[in-house]
Amino acid sequence: MMGEINLKTFWLISIFLLGMACTAAAGRTIYVDDDGPADFSTIQEAIDDSNDGDTIIVKPGVYLEYASFLGKNITVTSTKPDDYNVVASTIIEYGAEFAGTEDSNCTFTGFKVNFWIGGNHTHATISYCLLSNSADPWGIAIRDCDGTISNCVIVNNMPGGHVPDYAIRGCHGLIKNCTVANNFSGIRVLGGGTTTIENCIIYGNSVWLEGGATVNILYSNVEGGIYSGGDRTVNWGPGNMDADPCFVRVGDLFGTFEGDYHLKSQAGRWDPNSQSWVQDANTSPCIDAGNPHSPIGLEPFPNGGRINMGAYGGTPEASKSYFGRPVCEIIIAGDVNGDCKVNWLDFQLLALHWLRDESQ
Repeated sequence: MMGEINLKTFWLISIFLLGMACTAAAGRTIYVDDDGPADFSTIQEAIDDSNDGDTIIVKPGVYLEYASFLGKNITVTSTKPDDYNVVASTIIEYGAEFAGTEDSNCTFTGFKVNFWIGGNHTHATISYCLLSNSADPWGIAIRDCDGTISNCVIVNNMPGGHVPDYAIRGCHGLIKNCTVANNFSGIRVLGGGTTTIENCIIYGNSVWLEGGATVNILYSNVEGGIYSGGDRTVNWGPGNMDADPCFVRVGDLFGTFEGDYHLKSQAGRWDPNSQSWVQDANTSPCIDAGNPHSPIGLEPFPNGGRINMGAYGGTPEASKSYFGRPVCEIIIAGDVNGDCKVNWLDFQLLALHWLRDESQ
């Protein structure tokens, strides 16, 4: 009897200790608010206090600081990174910097950055950021970030008196579902570097490769293509185009007025000013033009069963698919793409994404 009790006690203690270990592995959640009750009032204080695996949630506000990650594999996020109104209201005035030793478990997501993001060749994941009218004297918005950069709006950046450089400079990783538009210069791949560009809109600026550089590009809208002379290598994949993306409004390089880089759609596109869906007279060719193997994420119905190009692709603010007639009034069971028909195309889309992990 005593042995049975001891055995039960052993298992209870083991389960308790396992639960404690799992809780510890999950990390802490730390809150930051510049003008309200929270754990800290600055992002840097929270980072200094954090450890690998911790999550720092930053409430909307203006943070007059230069946030340094210090090599920590942590998550620093706004309260709702896929809501670009929240992103636009969560402002880091002087930028963010990585030590360069962070891996993909380090995440920076959901901020408006008014200076630049410096990577030191980090492999951190950067997503849902707004970088426009940068205060950087060279016009750089993101530099030396070799991880994944996704769903970022990088627009209207120009030099402020120095020798001009590119809005994205020396980022030799994956740039996915980003809108890089109307900058003095677009993307620069440095000699010996390799950059992969997927589901992006690069318009009103260019992609430049130094000697010995490589770019892999697929399912992207690139104005004017990419120069591939000499020892520069451009692996031109499927699904690329050179067409007017039909932005709602291109901004002013001098910051006189804000642009709106949502894609026009006759079926409906999100208007951040009225917080409603509006219909346009024409539809962007970038809608339903991303990689068919990419998950559509949170795109609203009808979404064509295929992700849009650009920063809003895969998000709740993705412009809706237009099939040449008014949007369906009802949702039909089995109509995966939202064209008011249940047919072989719906089955193809279902099979293409069968058992796919949408978080990947």
